[in-house]
Order: sequence, then C-alpha cells, then structure tokens
Amino acid sequence: MIGRAFEDLRLSGSLPTPAGVGMRILELTRTEDYSAEEMAEVLRSDPSLTSRILKLANSADRGGVEPCTSVQDALMRLGGRTVRDLALAFSLVSARRGDTCPGFDYEQYWGRSLARAVAAQALAARMGHSRPQEAYVCGLLAEIGALALASVHPRTYGSLLMEHRGVDRAKLRAAEQQAFDIDHVQAAACLFSDWGLPEHLGLALLDAFGGSETQDAAATTLARVLKAADCLAEGMSAPRSREPREWQATLAALGELAATLGLDEAAFAVLFDGSSRAWVGWGRLLGIPTADPRGLEQLRRWSQRVTPQRESAAGGPHSRRAAATQDEPSEGAQETGRAPIQEVSERFRILVVDDDPVSLRLASHLLSADGYEVLEARGGQEGLRMALEHAPDIVLSDLAMPEMDGFELCRALRQTELGSRMFIVLVTAHEEDETIVRAFDAEADDFIVKPYLPRVLCARVRGGIRATRLQRKVALDRQKLEAQKAELGRLNRKLQIASLTDPLTGLPNRRHAMNRLQQCWAASPEQPQALSLAMLDVDHFKRVNDEHGHDVGDLVLVEVARTLAAQQQGRGEVCRLGGEEFVVVLPGITEARAAELAEEWCRAIEASVARAAGLPRPLTVSIGIASRRVDTLDSDQLLKAADHALYAAKAGGRNRVVVDGWDVLRRSA
Repeated sequence: MIGRAFEDLRLSGSLPTPAGVGMRILELTRTEDYSAEEMAEVLRSDPSLTSRILKLANSADRGGVEPCTSVQDALMRLGGRTVRDLALAFSLVSARRGDTCPGFDYEQYWGRSLARAVAAQALAARMGHSRPQEAYVCGLLAEIGALALASVHPRTYGSLLMEHRGVDRAKLRAAEQQAFDIDHVQAAACLFSDWGLPEHLGLALLDAFGGSETQDAAATTLARVLKAADCLAEGMSAPRSREPREWQATLAALGELAATLGLDEAAFAVLFDGSSRAWVGWGRLLGIPTADPRGLEQLRRWSQRVTPQRESAAGGPHSRRAAATQDEPSEGAQETGRAPIQEVSERFRILVVDDDPVSLRLASHLLSADGYEVLEARGGQEGLRMALEHAPDIVLSDLAMPEMDGFELCRALRQTELGSRMFIVLVTAHEEDETIVRAFDAEADDFIVKPYLPRVLCARVRGGIRATRLQRKVALDRQKLEAQKAELGRLNRKLQIASLTDPLTGLPNRRHAMNRLQQCWAASPEQPQALSLAMLDVDHFKRVNDEHGHDVGDLVLVEVARTLAAQQQGRGEVCRLGGEEFVVVLPGITEARAAELAEEWCRAIEASVARAAGLPRPLTVSIGIASRRVDTLDSDQLLKAADHALYAAKAGGRNRVVVDGWDVLRRSA
C-alpha cells in the first residue's frame, strides 16, 4: 500500500528533488564505479555547495588535525559516501520551493529542520553514533515527506494541516494516512530509499517519528539521536510568542533529555547554547531564516512571563504559526509567520553584478526607479552566492570582472536548478561578434553593450520580465496539472481499494481473497511452502436475520470479522466471501497448526460475538481446513477442498472444525 501511494507521489512530478550539482552527484554515484576526482570535479562547479561541505567537515572535533581547505581534503576526511549524502541534502535545501501550500509554513519548516540537523550533529558522539555528518543529513531531511505532501497535494494538505492544528504527531500522521494512504514519515523513508541513501537512515526515521521499531542496531542508535535532536530543535526554533505553558513543557522535555544524557544543568546549557549559536550560523550560510541565538536562561524567562491568553495557531511540526503579538518585541523578525500566498506574484527581483561601483549604482538606480526590487553584488563570486540565496528573476551581470567573469557566472548558474530558471543579461563593452557568440554559448538570454542608454537598459529588462512572467504562468499551470494528476492517482487508488474491499465489514472481499491465494500459491513454485486455507460459515445465520432483523445480522457479521481479524496477529489474512462465509489464507501454516488456530477462532467467536450483538444465546461457526500437498494441482483445487471440508463440518452438526479436506473431496466424488 505504501509503495503504491509513494509511486503516485512520484508520478506527480512535484516531489522534492536534488538541484543541479546534487542531481549530477546522485547520477554519478548510482553505482560504485566512480572516482574521488570525478566527484571533486562536480563539486567544484558549485562554490556555494563546496563551502558548505568544507564548513561541515571542519565543524567536527578534529583533535589537532589541520582544517580542510579543498574538496579533496573533505573527501578524504568524510569519505565519498558521506560527501555525496551532504551534497544531496544541501542541494535539496538550495532547490526549496515556498508558498505553494496554504497552511504550511515553509520558513518554519526549514528553520526547524536545520535546528534538528545541527542538534543531531552535536548529539551524535555523545549518544554513541560515530558519524555526526550522517546524523546531520538525517536531521536536516527527517521531515522531507511533509514537504513532499505539501508539494504534490498543496490544497488538500494545507486544509488538512489547518484542520489538525495543535494535534500531536501521531494524530496528524493518522489524518495523512487517511487522506493520502501514506504519512509524511513513510514518505520521507521512501524518498531516502529512492535517492539511494543508506537503508538504516530510513529505518531510523520510522523508528524515531513513525512509531515503527527496528531491529537494526545502527538505525536504533540514530533514532535515539534524532529524537533527542528534535527535542533540542523545539527549544531552539519555536517562536518566542508561544504561551508560557508551552515553554514550560519544552523546558520539562529538555530536563528529561539532560538526565538521559547524564549532563548537569551547566553542561547541558553549554550544549544547548552552543547548538543554538551554530544553528544561526548555518542559517546564514544556507540562506534559511532563523531566530536570534537563544539560551536556556531565555527559555526560562519566557516560561515565567504573564501574557494575555490567545488561541494558539500551532499545528503539526510544519504548520503555519501565529505571529508574535504587538506587546512582545520580536526576537529575529524572521521567526514569525508569513503572509498568505498569491498564486502569481507581480513583484520582480533583479540582481545587478558589477565590480565597478559607479556602474553598479547607476544600474541599481535606474531599475529601482522602474519599480523593481534590486540587489547588488560586487563581483562574480558574490553574485553567484546572492543569486543562489535570493533567487532573483533577472541577473544583470557585467562581463569583465576579476576572479569570476560574466561567462563563468552564467555557466555556474545554469548548472543549478535555480539558475536554470533565471533570465540572465550580460553587459559588455565589446560589440565584437566573438564576444556575443561566447555570451550565448554560456547560455545567456540577452546581452547589452555599454555605455548603454537608460531607456535601452529598461527596455531589455522589460523583455526579460515578459519572459519571466510567461515562465511563472507555465510553472503555475504545470503545478495545477501535477496536482490534478496526483489527485486522480489518489482517487484511482481509492477506487481500486474499494473494488477489493467488502463495504460492510471492511475486510478484503472475494476478489482480493482469490488474488491473494494465487499469489501465495505462486510464491515458491519449485519448492512449495506450507499453505493452508480455512473457510468459515456462521451457524444458523438465517435464524438470526429472521428473529432479530437484518440490522442485527449485519452487526453479527461485523463482529465476526473483527474477532477473526484480531485473532490473526500477522499469521493470516481474513476475507469475506459473501453472505455469512469467510475465508482465511494462511501462508506458511501447516495443516495441524491451522486446525489449532481454527479452534481458537471458534472459542473467541462463541465467547464475544453474541454478547456484542445483543443476542440471547451464543453464536457458533463451522470451519473447514485444507492444506497444500505435493500432488496439489492448483489453488482452485485447494479452495474446493476447503469448501468440501466446510460442507462436512456443517453436515456433521455444525460448531466444529473439519480437517483433511482431501479425504472429504475423494469420498464425495
């Protein structure tokens, strides 16, 4: 079920995907047949990504080792697999989308994810996990499944988040499961697997946040780290405007964590305060909004203040928060909620890149006067960093600059997902054909010769704006089509489930039972495994309908179905054939064991169903058992044997189990 639901998400085309360099590294490392030199060459094409990996390589305890200064150093220290996972994670952050799902707070989501990543790295060594960078990656992407649901089902998921504000994570996951047949933790684990991340990372997510325990030792250790990191991240990233009682609950959880780690109050404060400062530093590097650094002492003060009671807008771990009230001074304006989204914003952002202050100031003045939001960068390196952080619609770059010229800047941007969508105009003092050809070979969209006339500059920019506006419209239309496709897939899946489900009892129906029996039969054609089939019939069911009415009869069937399903505990699958007949497919169960189980079902049904349905006397069932043998021809013959065994049980006086249906079949022939 989860696999089919995830496949529907994948087919929508809206899942979070690595950008630019991250995708190329993912493709490069699909097999082990790649070299460190090849990976280093790919990484060097993205200076921003390289700087982030170097920072993380140097942030761990080096024990006197010299800091890394190159990609090769980071590869040697961290290992190729770890660098690959980091590149994947950072490229996903760079490619993040925002404001497509009302009710989903994108800034809070990424801020909380980064806080969890930093905390996981700090906690890894303390909690017995030997790879802090792996913990960082898993912490950063732990809730990527929520972003996936927000991207594929923006309207439905937004409504779901707003309807379930303030509920705990388990209830939110249950609501997601009901709406999409997959919750955000399961979706994250599926994405991890799809990207080729180590299997124990996905198992750790399911253990830490999905209520599914794992037996994998590495996953168990990482799950403990993630749970603890999530607790730290709550204190580091939660909006200051929360109610004092909420801060009190957070402090209590942090106190329990300190006790678990064996840290006294002072030592835990050092851990928390240091992680908070690191979170803010990483936020600046990745362009993720954070609050100001905060310490445990500040959390205590906030937990003791007196504020007017107000309704909390807190939802799940990724729903939109209420902004701070006016009587509370903001601490880091970026931690408040964002304004409601617009489908197509007509606000355009232009990045001007030039190492000449006079030319930079002139172009900025002209474009600002035309009503555009203008950013300035003094040189190609700074222009690349600002373009990736602020995602301008248009980049206006001078051609001749030291360190990184306009050609190099254009090529570097085109290698990223963000840069591929920007309209790039190169400004040159040379009108030679060779220069113009090189500009278009670098994938520039337009060029302009300086000194330029102000009217000409603004006209060229307006041409870029028309292209950008059209690109926005195409993107919006694609988003709507993707949402319709995802919704159609969800409805088709629900129709398929409905076609295989009995509407009264909620059990699989006859069609599913026959499919399941054939699957079990075909599982090991060379060496047949044990396979048993039990057919069950409610005794004197017509009398129940005649004496008490069909509504009571329906209740009896529902209670029988519930009792049978509760008895299975993963040993078999109960289906309703129709009327008062049920079948249980028992793969891996021998004939003798099937008979023992059938006796248990009889006792359970006799003890509970009549009482639950309000009947004056106990209700009994008859059961026929048949098992696969060496000379069994096919699943139909096994089904026929079980049916004959059931007939023998009813003919023999009911309220009994008849085994060895083959003998029954031969005697009746």
